[in-house]
Amino acid sequence: MRYTPVALLLTGLVVSCSASGADHENERNGRGHGGSVTFYQDTDFRGGSITLEADEEIENLTMEQFSNGGGANDRISSIRIQGPIEVTVYRDSRFRGASRRFTGDVRSLTQDGGQWNDVISSIRTEFRSRRDAREERAELDRAIERAFRDTLGRKPDQSEQRKYRTQMIEENWSEKDVRSELTKTEEYRTVVERIVAKAYRELLGREADPGGLRNYARHMLQDNWSEEDVRHSIREGEEYRQRTRGSESK
Repeated sequence: MRYTPVALLLTGLVVSCSASGADHENERNGRGHGGSVTFYQDTDFRGGSITLEADEEIENLTMEQFSNGGGANDRISSIRIQGPIEVTVYRDSRFRGASRRFTGDVRSLTQDGGQWNDVISSIRTEFRSRRDAREERAELDRAIERAFRDTLGRKPDQSEQRKYRTQMIEENWSEKDVRSELTKTEEYRTVVERIVAKAYRELLGREADPGGLRNYARHMLQDNWSEEDVRHSIREGEEYRQRTRGSESK
């Protein structure tokens, strides 16, 4: 059959639209985006591996082997995620038991007390939309900003935001982990001393003496005392009681 130029043009449009529709469907289903998830036998993405694409699953890892021939059940120690994919792992086969979702690389599942190291028995992967990724990133950024505000009294700069966001994604840090890391900085020591000095001025009406400043700073740095803990301790002291009684007698 011979096509006229107009017929050829219409045919091309139909093919183009069909291909576009197929591409859209593939994108919606997470196929064709080039992403993958690789599960490794050892930490730091080493040892034998198994790779899945989006919307694939393994309901029983006892039936699977790593690339090096080793059994995969209860043997996964790190996960590398490429592309907009999220992974849900389960302690038991057939997607039962405790579960955990990951959206970024996991260099070592021995973190968090090793709760997920060498215990995974089934896996599901799913395509993650750009909107979901943006929302997750925004939530991580809010958690980092809360940690900075509560710990250092300021917002993080862009490099700090990127640094701790990477830790939360790749190392599975929680907001509590970020706060703990911030308390180890030299900047936090300065903040602590400022908190103690302020408590002395407001509760005792004087500047903190060197001994008191060191004592309360040590409690905050080493014993995780809060500002309210410092103020409570000062209120329990004899100097504060005498100051209060003196004010009441006037």
